[in-house]
Amino acid sequence: MKSDLTFDEYSDFDTDSELLISSEFILDGASTLEDAAEMARNYADYLEDLANEGYELMGTISQGKGHITLEPVEVEESIY
Repeated sequence: MKSDLTFDEYSDFDTDSELLISSEFILDGASTLEDAAEMARNYADYLEDLANEGYELMGTISQGKGHITLEPVEVEESIY
């Protein structure tokens, strides 16, 4: 599994208030369209829970990855 982020980019995360989200593997293991739909709904619920906890995107999602934070931010172009 290759990441587009470098070690330095990971080490810049404030682990108390920032997360990396990725949709890269959310459908892995699905053997039917119904399974895939359920997995996608579960991921959507997870993202909504994060939003309800106060997380915001730090930039646009790119290549299925996004950086989110609890700190207020102005959304800019993707950091990836």
